[in-house]
Amino acid sequence: MKTGDHIKTTAELSQLGISASTIYRRVERGRLIKLRHGVYVDAAIWNEFSTFQRCYAHHVAVAKSHPRSVLSHESAEMMYDISLLNLPDKVHISSATYGIKSRENLRVHGCSSDVLERTWWIEDARVTSPLDTLIDCAKSLPHKDAVCVADQFLHRGLVDRAVVQSSILGLRGPGALRAGRVVERMSAHAESVAETLVRVLLYDWNMEMPIEQGEVLTSAGARYRPDFIWEHLRLILEVDGEVKYSGKYGKPEDVIRAEHRRQRELERDGWKIIRVRWGEITKTPWTLRQELMKSGVKVRQAS
Repeated sequence: MKTGDHIKTTAELSQLGISASTIYRRVERGRLIKLRHGVYVDAAIWNEFSTFQRCYAHHVAVAKSHPRSVLSHESAEMMYDISLLNLPDKVHISSATYGIKSRENLRVHGCSSDVLERTWWIEDARVTSPLDTLIDCAKSLPHKDAVCVADQFLHRGLVDRAVVQSSILGLRGPGALRAGRVVERMSAHAESVAETLVRVLLYDWNMEMPIEQGEVLTSAGARYRPDFIWEHLRLILEVDGEVKYSGKYGKPEDVIRAEHRRQRELERDGWKIIRVRWGEITKTPWTLRQELMKSGVKVRQAS
């Protein structure tokens, strides 16, 4: 059962034969958790939820308590199962009317009727379309967070790059310049948030940009697709996300053996491989910059 399936309104509990007085008693005794006015979750299930699931549950509760509004911005992003650098600290909703006011844990945005007509439904929650969500995040989120969102929507085929580009470049007013920078740096090639963060760092350092997910054919006849390639330097940068060794792609030991075999083949053909992991990207990125520069990657001249 999905997280959202556990979030019930008073009407939904009534359909299950649970009266208003029973709801009140269960809340009083700690058996039900009240998430919003008229929206609840079983306490035993709530106690099993992860931090992400609890945040998700609060979003579903808001969606159910404000049926004429839609989840938007990073709240909509989360509903699309996009990997987040940070969980939303507020629930973001958009509405064409001004009957709802922002408060401590709720941020209300205005939107046009066109936005409401393009909404999607995910787990009983009405959310802004992928394109509208991407644009909202590009205008409002910190740059690296926004590029991560754009990359994932592009990589999963939820939006078309040309449509995103024309939509954002046509923006005017607050957030337009910020969104324009996202368009310049977004890519459909990134297969992880870690890869996106590395590309953002390369842009920030003004370094010559590599080919992403390009194909390399070894003398042994194997075809590989490294994360980043500087062909003229025979240099490869591989971004090792923790998920690679989690068992998702097979036994960790098998993944590591295949990785070592691939590296040996590439090195025999004259390629240099630099590997970087999440902790280095987020905590000591300057060590990657130094290693790239030692390997011949140049800083571009400011135009």
